[in-house]
Amino acid sequence: MTISHLDTKWKFKKLFELIRKLTLLQRLHFWPFLGLWSVESRTYSLFGEKVRSEAGEAAIAKATSQEHEQNTPETVHLIARAVGFLRMCNISELKKVHTTIYTNSEIKAQSVMETCLAVAGTKNTVQHLIHHIQKKTISPLRAAELLKSIQETLFSSEHIADLLIELAQSPLAKGYEPLRQSAWLAAGSVVRGFASMTQDLPLARPATHQFKEKYIRVFMQHFRSAESTYEKVLALKTLGNAGIDMSVNELVQLIQDTRQPLAIRTEAVDALRLLKDVMPRKIQKVLLPVYKNLQNKPELRMAALWRMMETLPEEPVLAHIVSQMEKESNQHVAAFTYNVIRQFASSTNPCTQSLTVRCSNILLFTRYQPQEQNLSTYAQLPIFQSDMLSGVQFDFATIFEKNSFLPKEIHAFFESLFGDNWLRNKTLHKSSSRPSRDFPFTENSPMNSVPVVFNPEFRCSKRS
Repeated sequence: MTISHLDTKWKFKKLFELIRKLTLLQRLHFWPFLGLWSVESRTYSLFGEKVRSEAGEAAIAKATSQEHEQNTPETVHLIARAVGFLRMCNISELKKVHTTIYTNSEIKAQSVMETCLAVAGTKNTVQHLIHHIQKKTISPLRAAELLKSIQETLFSSEHIADLLIELAQSPLAKGYEPLRQSAWLAAGSVVRGFASMTQDLPLARPATHQFKEKYIRVFMQHFRSAESTYEKVLALKTLGNAGIDMSVNELVQLIQDTRQPLAIRTEAVDALRLLKDVMPRKIQKVLLPVYKNLQNKPELRMAALWRMMETLPEEPVLAHIVSQMEKESNQHVAAFTYNVIRQFASSTNPCTQSLTVRCSNILLFTRYQPQEQNLSTYAQLPIFQSDMLSGVQFDFATIFEKNSFLPKEIHAFFESLFGDNWLRNKTLHKSSSRPSRDFPFTENSPMNSVPVVFNPEFRCSKRS
């Protein structure tokens, strides 16, 4: 085909002028044959509705059929194509895909379709998915699983966050606890994608003051209206997942409020986890008095210590910590402090090398050694490949009470570093308050338990 409009004598002063001209020529000469450009109406869309729907349906149908037979490398590529097409569909096209493919497919193929919609993660796909969750086309258990994929979306927005909050507050979620928990945690993670200072996209437009206040108000309203400890902990985990810098004021009030239960104050400390790189000095200023206050519960003091160490404190803060350790009356707190500093001093984690040097130096000036065996402890298992800037680290912590042979709290989590990007994958925290002397539980045992809550922190943040 000869392109008569092209004059080889044209001289383009700027590259974008050439790109604009070539784009115009493409539209006028090639795209009408593909149905992507209407010459009569002079309108343009990346994919025409007919082409987009038919191509998307073909990709999805082929992907679901491949999945039905077996998982192959081709299946992965087909699903990626299906996700790409779903990301470009509007609501009416998604309805057509649902009617044409989803309703006429087997259960396994429907599961693939649901996964593709969740991975696509656009406002339209999330809205379409939540619509069918509320209609119970998708079971609540399956919905809770899909929400874990939605919270990893690359297209975080206020609209998606509002849809998830609406789902979390719906009668369906109120009657099904796993769905409500997943919806709230996913909402917090999505809010972090566009409202926090640790968001993944450094070139994205920063969230306004009003946006941040709006979601802090929503999450704190959830906390204040909650009647059970479980719901309050869930609200604080949601606020922690959001990682909004302005939330530190609310969290500090809860940490310092002695009227709050221990589980709430400890969870408020944990909710500072995503702010450690944003305001490390502020966190140290808040948590150091909590750690040094002997009137606080040992569990709260140890949680405060751990969060302080994550901020990579300087020598003056470490000196305060070691000084408190040497005169500490509670051997569990002292032993835990010593083990934390010792583990950081011997760590091979490239993200904490500056702290490793400082901890090694500070240990040279202390003679403290743990005496008992059944004491609260902390351990690290770092595995890193320095030439590839990649690796993983496993962390374990156990907290004992006095005269206890079983730990009161167990913490276990792992972190990974891929290509110099730090990714905390999942945190498991279980705690329970048991009767004294570790007697077995009976129906009349006075036990208040905090249920296991998985606290996903899937978003990457650069560590210096």
